[in-house]
Amino acid sequence: MKVILTAVSVVMLLSVCVGVWASTSLQDGLSYNPTTGGTGRFNGTLGAGAYPYDLASPTSGGWSYQGDVRSTYVSYKGGYSFGGVYDYDDYAWVACYENGSNQLKVICDVEMWCFEGLAANEVYFHLGQENAHPMSAVIGGSLASNNGQWVGLTKEEWGSSSKADADVLKFLEDGFGRTKTWFQNNQPTHVPTDIPIAYSLDQGAGYQPGTWAGGNNNQDWGYWWLIQNGDPGSFTYTFKLTITPKSYQEDGRYYLDPDFVVMPAL
Repeated sequence: MKVILTAVSVVMLLSVCVGVWASTSLQDGLSYNPTTGGTGRFNGTLGAGAYPYDLASPTSGGWSYQGDVRSTYVSYKGGYSFGGVYDYDDYAWVACYENGSNQLKVICDVEMWCFEGLAANEVYFHLGQENAHPMSAVIGGSLASNNGQWVGLTKEEWGSSSKADADVLKFLEDGFGRTKTWFQNNQPTHVPTDIPIAYSLDQGAGYQPGTWAGGNNNQDWGYWWLIQNGDPGSFTYTFKLTITPKSYQEDGRYYLDPDFVVMPAL
């Protein structure tokens, strides 16, 4: 799902806190997912598999339909029939027959869902025949979810000590193909410096810098912003990238490619 960005890579990725699951390597949610074989949170291991923790709704268990975890559907199971004659003075049915159970059991699993959008996922800064100076790029964004969400910038290889890597566009090479390693080995007094980059997000009250954190379970280190105080709903925001090259920034290409992600507010 990653989309590479010149300057910044942006992608929607749902990061979920890992709880007690039967199949953490398979796609599932609360319910059974026949597409992947994921058994979901309510997989029959909770409450000894009895209602209301029963596994719903595999057709192998008598349910009428089993859908993908992403779909919305209704499934049915069982049935009931009754016949009898009323005993008026005892206020009861006599000479009865019953098939099935007259206990109506209703289950509803509401999955956590999210839609995230960005107006652009590639940013290109070009500095021409003039002293370099700070430049900004602004990208509109939107979020809709039935749970509060954080949005953030992260990268799979980032950890708690990777903030310095997240704060710069790194020098790749110049027009002659000379890399930073080449300069370090051959012209150590002229090694190009990386370009600082800062990220901020405006939800209507001005641009705010993100918080460097590890996300849920410390598995997604990066910059994070809580959208609309963690409320569910549909919201818009503006994301800004600002680079601050030095006045006589060395010529060449500079690059960074984190992922733009969404993470549930827990």
